[in-house]
Amino acid sequence: MMSRSGAVPMTPPARTKLLLKRKAPSSSLYDNEEKDNGSKEEEPPTAIPRPPIKHPSILLQELPKTAISHRFPHKTTTTHTIGNSSTLQSTHETQRLNLILQHRAQHEYIRKKVLTCTNQVVVMYRKSMKNASRVDRMKSACNYLEEELLIHMDMLNDTLQRQSMEISALSGKQTLECCALARESKTCALSLPFRMQVLFPFPEVFDQARNAVVQHLSE
Repeated sequence: MMSRSGAVPMTPPARTKLLLKRKAPSSSLYDNEEKDNGSKEEEPPTAIPRPPIKHPSILLQELPKTAISHRFPHKTTTTHTIGNSSTLQSTHETQRLNLILQHRAQHEYIRKKVLTCTNQVVVMYRKSMKNASRVDRMKSACNYLEEELLIHMDMLNDTLQRQSMEISALSGKQTLECCALARESKTCALSLPFRMQVLFPFPEVFDQARNAVVQHLSE
């Protein structure tokens, strides 16, 4: 039967075939989903463990974890009587020992700060400049390390100056006490306290830090 426009209307069988043709892709999609579901059920491949990051030996150096007083003999300062020379000498020895231990703890703290800073520089430049060339990465890291080492060297110089003043103050105080006891007892048998020296026991830590950065970033 012809319509007014002259077009032949689509019969139901023809419409059915068209719908079937449109549904054909969806059936293949369902087949792909079934394949995907089947592949998901399989066990995933085991991940290959990454080798541990190799650090220079200086960065893994075992630093003391106990307090300085636990590793060295320590005595508490006792009040002495001015008329007892043996007690005064013992008190002076205890005061000098306590000051030495205090200075040693400060030196170990500076060494730990330098090693910690070195480790941070290595890790930071390994992550932030992993795509850069080895020469650029090492040059930038060494320049940054030198700036940090200058800060720690200034900290060390300030510490040594303060320790030198503390030693001078203690030496003068003990000398006056010895002279007072000698005048009171009218004897010169009491020896004057010796003058202690200020020395940083880890001067090689700065070169070790430089060598550690070069060794690690050149790998």
